[in-house]
Amino acid sequence: MKTVLVTGSNGFIGKHLVKGLIKRNFKVIEFSLPHNDIREEININEKVDLIFHLAALLKETDYSELHKTNVLGTRNVINFALKNHAKLIFASTYVYGNPDKLPVDETVELRPTSNYTKSKIEAENLIINSGLNFIILRQFNIYGPGQDGNMLIPLILKQIKENKEITLMGKPTPKRDFLYVGDLIDGMLLAADYLNNNRAVKSIINMGSGKSYSVEETVRLIQKIKGTNKETRYQRNSSESEVFDSCADISKAKRILNWSPIIGIEEGLKKTSLNY
Repeated sequence: MKTVLVTGSNGFIGKHLVKGLIKRNFKVIEFSLPHNDIREEININEKVDLIFHLAALLKETDYSELHKTNVLGTRNVINFALKNHAKLIFASTYVYGNPDKLPVDETVELRPTSNYTKSKIEAENLIINSGLNFIILRQFNIYGPGQDGNMLIPLILKQIKENKEITLMGKPTPKRDFLYVGDLIDGMLLAADYLNNNRAVKSIINMGSGKSYSVEETVRLIQKIKGTNKETRYQRNSSESEVFDSCADISKAKRILNWSPIIGIEEGLKKTSLNY
């Protein structure tokens, strides 16, 4: 039985991943706040074969705090992995900004649009230069049951449930590549299999659906599912860092991991809406 360490195991994706790993008969060691802090040296007196590194600070105006958690925290994970001769799967993010063409593959120029994205790129570079066997999964817009209520899809569902007018920040036109969390977990488990079955792996792979939907289209789909027809207000213009369209080229994931998403946007939204 392989022993797997999951940092950020108490988060939205982490909880789904832990369930998936247990179903696959992995021995799982959870590492998450408030009991464990990624900013400190990892001391676990047990041999670990594989690490899923999900722990991250998502929003912080002070870059020094993001750097402590997302960059220096990743360095702590790398050091622990090197001591254990463990392999590493890193949950990165969308790092391509507004690309020159769509869909974007893993070779496209990196264009960080926020301090969070910048910190993830720094963490990626630490891993790339660490000497570890690794897979970096660049996750596009993940959604599903249990997601933080301030994210787009749960925010829309919450306002509908509370019978409120739908009020969103930004414009209705930006498009996002939404990937259902269950499909992501399938991809992460396939990444684990690939690492376990191959001796030398150093790979960066997009995790997206390969399709994009505007905010306005997403609202319309959710309202169709919920049987509502509420007015939607958009409260401000796009910022300079706004990504206007994102769509993943997932051919590498198909080729290397034999992975493709199976949950379409409408089915995924229906599954997510059951919590509301």
